[in-house]
Amino acid sequence: MSFTPPEIFFDPGYEVIDATMLHARGQYWLIFKDERPEPLHKEIKIARGPSVEGPWTNIQGPFTEAWSEGPSALEIDGKYVIYYDHYHVSPVRYEAIGSSDLEHWEPINDRVTFPKGCKHGSFLKLTPEEAERLKRK
Repeated sequence: MSFTPPEIFFDPGYEVIDATMLHARGQYWLIFKDERPEPLHKEIKIARGPSVEGPWTNIQGPFTEAWSEGPSALEIDGKYVIYYDHYHVSPVRYEAIGSSDLEHWEPINDRVTFPKGCKHGSFLKLTPEEAERLKRK
């Protein structure tokens, strides 16, 4: 086994964590947490690029409150949903925002429910048969 030398993958000029990627509308979307403590950011942003390696451009302003992290994104029936963990400031909760164009976002918490204590999540598409087999286990 061999490895290439490490390289910086994404550097917008400030600290970032919790990046995830979505392939949609012929582009790649990098969804990440702006980790700057001073002045306080700690919110989720999105950039786009032509490939999984970028280059990442058009970083949008934040579309969540401060103290948000752990985004997970998916497409549902032609709409885009980002789930994330709103932590530290009461009420601590898991939330969701939706968009039809990946640029304009609206809270959709009134249309989703999460298990109590839900934190950073991931999603896996299953066939009905796979879901049934898991339920039986």
